[in-house]
Amino acid sequence: MKKLFFLLPFIFLGCQTPNLDSINPLQTKEECNPQYFLEYQSKHPNKIVGVGIAKRNYYGEAAQRKSAISKALNEIAYQKGVKVTSISTSSAAKYGNRVNRNYQSYSLQTVNGKSVKAKIIKECKKDGKLYILMEAY
Repeated sequence: MKKLFFLLPFIFLGCQTPNLDSINPLQTKEECNPQYFLEYQSKHPNKIVGVGIAKRNYYGEAAQRKSAISKALNEIAYQKGVKVTSISTSSAAKYGNRVNRNYQSYSLQTVNGKSVKAKIIKECKKDGKLYILMEAY
């Protein structure tokens, strides 16, 4: 019984949700300048980049981020002349007085059967819009 009381604080500390803002090195506290995203391509002409801009989403910040990433990937894919397949689904189910909402977005880009790979260069949020800049590698 004493061992159980000794282990309880460690169990509860392990269940805490981390602050994702402090973990993500791409999030910066500097001023968000949307023009930076739009001018990045002209400043780096030999790189293939895409900008994804997503408005606030009814399903929350995670859905907004998925939407912006999907748009940036699609932009990169179009530049490479690839096949793009995108699927977005949303559903709502009511159980008594509770409503459960679900949003999922899938985007697959391929060049000759191979997936397009890209990394996030920068992301920021301004006036409710999320801007994500991605570069193909």
